[in-house]
Amino acid sequence: MNQPSSSQNTALNALSQSIEGYSGYEKLGQRRQSDIRFRQHLINNTNQLLSQISEIPQAAQPEDQELLDEFVKSTQRKLSTICQSLQNPTYESASFFKSEKLPSYREEHIYDFEQRMKDEVTNLFEEISELSKNSKHRHVFRDHFLHIKDFVDNFNQALFEREALVLGDDY
Repeated sequence: MNQPSSSQNTALNALSQSIEGYSGYEKLGQRRQSDIRFRQHLINNTNQLLSQISEIPQAAQPEDQELLDEFVKSTQRKLSTICQSLQNPTYESASFFKSEKLPSYREEHIYDFEQRMKDEVTNLFEEISELSKNSKHRHVFRDHFLHIKDFVDNFNQALFEREALVLGDDY
């Protein structure tokens, strides 16, 4: 039997400690439940982000409000799309849930992508929180939304790459 690498153990431990009922993908019988727990965790967090971003205070200048509204709506659309992907994965019948043993490198990459997604969600919470506290001048909220866009894009990319690995594509 392959021994998990130290980075795999680290990622698995971090995920297991932060997501109730998550036990990883090493054993066939735990894969589907861990996948569901992980996705549900991200769905809950994404819904919280959507709620948090909808509470962004108004811009300081009335002429800046339209731009701020555009940034908020764009971010909401992207987060809603990610949430839909999490709720309706394309890989329900993948061999990932049927194979007795997965290659350890595949598991390790899946854990890495999952940890990246969790990290990006944390980054989003922090950035949106700072945006809510800071002045709502155009130059300030523009900078915040540049960061938010990057975090959302990184989250989405990690989700895509994780899904490809579950479907059996190698990265």
